[in-house]
Amino acid sequence: MVDNVSPVIAMVTDGKGGEAPQPVLERLRGRDADLVVIGPEHQVEQASAGFVPPTQGVTEEVQPVLEIIPLQLLGPTSSPSPAARTRTHRTRRRR
Repeated sequence: MVDNVSPVIAMVTDGKGGEAPQPVLERLRGRDADLVVIGPEHQVEQASAGFVPPTQGVTEEVQPVLEIIPLQLLGPTSSPSPAARTRTHRTRRRR
């Protein structure tokens, strides 16, 4: 169940792909969900917060590549440090 306590992140592209999640976004807005949208400006304006990626002139098929960048910046690095790799390797050898 989603309400105003549960944050939701939605990635919405411009074009036909962005039309598909509209019923879901409307339902989330109706439940006063804390909605963060990454996508076109008109979608971000209707959300609690958001980010408009620079997708002007980019085909709809490529837009998700640009839209995922803000979320990747929020997460930890994808490759572990050398020390972490060594610990993992040692742990696996002991078993």
